[in-house]
Amino acid sequence: MFHKKPYFDRRSFQDRDIVLCQTTNWRASKRAAAALTQACVSYSKKWKDIPFLLRSRYKGSHELCVISINRNEYARARRAISDMEPCFYQRLQINLI
Repeated sequence: MFHKKPYFDRRSFQDRDIVLCQTTNWRASKRAAAALTQACVSYSKKWKDIPFLLRSRYKGSHELCVISINRNEYARARRAISDMEPCFYQRLQINLI
């Protein structure tokens, strides 16, 4: 008798992830990642290219860093991010739930 492998739908895991913050500054993204790591919050960090015609909206930057977390860890992640230095915290665009 053959045993079926469990099938995991990719969308079911993506639905649990939410965007915590975005930034075009690599130092702010590095500090945010360090703060989340120190608070033991799992995250994913992805750099997206900004199209040429939309760069004026992002003050000429060509990449945007998007940090995503699990929906259940949102409160702990917000606390970790809010404890960052003000100069880096102000460069983050934080999404509210």
